[in-house]
Amino acid sequence: MDALTRRNALRAGGLALLAGVAGCSADAPSGSSGTTTRPCDEDAATWTHDLGGSVGLPPALADGTLYVGRKDGRLVALDPNSGDERWSVDAGIGFTGFTGASPTVADGRVYVVPGEGAGTAGRGFELVALDAETGDREWSKSLDETSFLTFFGVHDGLALVATHDDALANEGERLAAIDHATGDVQWTAEVGDPSDWGVGAGGVYVASYAGVRAIALADGEPRWQKSYGVAGGFDVTANTVVTSVERDTGYRLTGFDPESGSVRWRGPDWSAASHATTDDGVVYAGGERIGAYSADSGAERWTVRGGGLVAAPPIDGRLFARLQSGIHARDPGSGDLLWGTNATLDSPLALSPSLVSYVASPDDPAVPPTLVARHAADGEPALSVTFDDASSLTTPVLADGTVYAATDTGRVTAFQP
Repeated sequence: MDALTRRNALRAGGLALLAGVAGCSADAPSGSSGTTTRPCDEDAATWTHDLGGSVGLPPALADGTLYVGRKDGRLVALDPNSGDERWSVDAGIGFTGFTGASPTVADGRVYVVPGEGAGTAGRGFELVALDAETGDREWSKSLDETSFLTFFGVHDGLALVATHDDALANEGERLAAIDHATGDVQWTAEVGDPSDWGVGAGGVYVASYAGVRAIALADGEPRWQKSYGVAGGFDVTANTVVTSVERDTGYRLTGFDPESGSVRWRGPDWSAASHATTDDGVVYAGGERIGAYSADSGAERWTVRGGGLVAAPPIDGRLFARLQSGIHARDPGSGDLLWGTNATLDSPLALSPSLVSYVASPDDPAVPPTLVARHAADGEPALSVTFDDASSLTTPVLADGTVYAATDTGRVTAFQP
């Protein structure tokens, strides 16, 4: 039997890509890394920017700037309204997409993890913090010479990053907390190869192949440890850690005390492989069924038959679920179906108050993928774009009625349905 490896167990998030948009060429800004084109007709993209190299990190939009990484390690910041380049910088040895992270913006800095694989080990992996306005490097940190790195985000002024390798285990890796302003390591703690994580109630919760560890955010001291697998990561609300615990027949929604790890409640018998929470203490779960529960007690609020994976907390009064062959929007207070549509998805759902967007998966692999957007209020089509020379698409990004996506060949596009 082949050894269980991280590459076999985890998919690099979001790197499914599209290619080619018709446009009218425009001169590139002086010193830029690519070119921007404007559409020749109303049906084309609002703008298209050629990065001048293949995409390694999918786009991320934050604080009015669209960030995207090339495979050669160059990070590019674009104006989301025009597609014009604001800055570009060589951030490291390369972006492979295997690290699974889009550029992350927090506290005026944009964080990326460049590096490349070297067999079953990593090479050149480091956490890099750049000034979000200028692209100037503020600091970088490498934990060792051979590990891959996974970035957990910035929490309470600490940038959290964990080592891992290509052989999954429940121990032997390090979680490091780095001061977001100086780049100095504040503490390290032992973890397994991270598959899921969450932060809240003063703790960091890390799942590996078949185990869970809870670590104090303030000082890295261990809180508790469990010896089973989980699904859907960790949500923290109402001072309760919520996750889906593996069992023989699937996954069971479970609430834990964040300090002690004691089980506060166990959810319904049906398998719930996904979940999302709200700040006011509601847990939405999806799997064999879809339901809503109180985070502090696990008490059921409603449950409906018909499976689906919960994509996110409710947005503008709609709870969205991804089905095997469709999308449902439900009333978060009752579970009543607001609308549903048939769809075969080749990407996660991108959600906003006005639009739902995704990459459609064709039945015939010879047919290029299609970028789709629907009106969030009723599910009616708002955009459908198929490109004859496409291979695949990044997961769409939504903001202010605009849909953004990028191609593996280095083309970033914006549409306004």
